[in-house]
Amino acid sequence: MNVEILTMVEVNKKTEALPVRQNGKNIEIGEEQLSALIKEAGEEARMKKRDVMARHYDRLRDAVNRAAAPKESALAP
Repeated sequence: MNVEILTMVEVNKKTEALPVRQNGKNIEIGEEQLSALIKEAGEEARMKKRDVMARHYDRLRDAVNRAAAPKESALAP
C-alpha cells in the first residue's frame, strides 16, 4: 500500500512539474479532439435522421398511392 501511495505522489509531482505551456498544449489538443468527435457525432446523427426520414416518406408515399388507387369492384368480372 505504501508503494502505491508513493507511486501516486511521484505521478502527482511529475504532473505538477509539467510546464504550463505543455499543459496548455495538451488541453488544446484535447479540445481539438473533442471538437472533432462532436462534429463526427453530429454528422452521423444527421445522416441517420436523413435515412429515417427518407424511409418515413417512402412509407407515406406508398400509403397515399394505395389509398388513391382505383378500387377494384367486387362485382367486376
